[in-house]
Amino acid sequence: MKNKSTPPPTREEPGNVPPEKHNSGMGALAKAMTYWSMIMQMTMSIVIPLLFGLFVDRWLHTAPFFLLVFLLLGCVVAIFVLIRIAQRLGREDEVE
Repeated sequence: MKNKSTPPPTREEPGNVPPEKHNSGMGALAKAMTYWSMIMQMTMSIVIPLLFGLFVDRWLHTAPFFLLVFLLLGCVVAIFVLIRIAQRLGREDEVE
C-alpha cells in the first residue's frame, strides 16, 4: 500500500519554480550591454567637453586654456558618472 501523504513529483512549470532555483540574473548579452553603456558614459563625459574646449580655443584663439578647463570639467563629470555606476551595480548585486 502506498503512502498517500506525500504528493507525487510534479514537473516544474515556469510559474512554479521555487525562488532558490529561479535565475533572476541578467543574461550575458544584457550584462555586456550594461558594461558597454558604462564605458560609453565614461568616455563621452571626457571626450565631448574636450572637443568643445578645442572648438572654443580655436574660435577665441586662446589655446590651450579652454581645452584644459573643459578637460578638467569632463574629468570631474566622469568621476561622478563612475560613482553613480558603482552605486547602481552595488544595488544590482544586493538584489541578486
